[in-house]
Amino acid sequence: MKTHRIAIAGHDDARCVADCLQGFAEWLGSSLPFDGLFRDVARLIDDPDTEFFVAYDASRRCAGMLQQRYRFSVWVSAYEANIEDLFVQSWARGKGLGRALVEYALTRAVERGCRRSVLDVTETNVVPLAMYERMGFICPRQRPAPGRQLLYVKPLP
Repeated sequence: MKTHRIAIAGHDDARCVADCLQGFAEWLGSSLPFDGLFRDVARLIDDPDTEFFVAYDASRRCAGMLQQRYRFSVWVSAYEANIEDLFVQSWARGKGLGRALVEYALTRAVERGCRRSVLDVTETNVVPLAMYERMGFICPRQRPAPGRQLLYVKPLP
């Protein structure tokens, strides 16, 4: 039985997206600047290369969200979808909602002409890591040579 409704987020869903992003940041042991969060979410909702997918339960409680970005990649000579963030509220976990959000995102990526979907996940986050692998995602550089692929970030002025 389907217990959640998933849809592409509009401005009416900005609170759900912001709450999930804040929840994700807290789960990571971080925080987001709450004063600018709604502005930033609204900007991304308006960005044609970004989509948020939101999930609500039957009583319209925000249960989770996924952010996906689209870009052209020289590595596949086509568009690819980047699953940037996936978050499911703690009370909604264990019911297949994360998988349903990813499946929805993959369907949207195909509809938009993407040839590949990419994501990154912390290797200690074993539940989603196992889910991604069951869904057919592979980690092509997990072997010792050429070494573990690392993500580096440098803040710019």
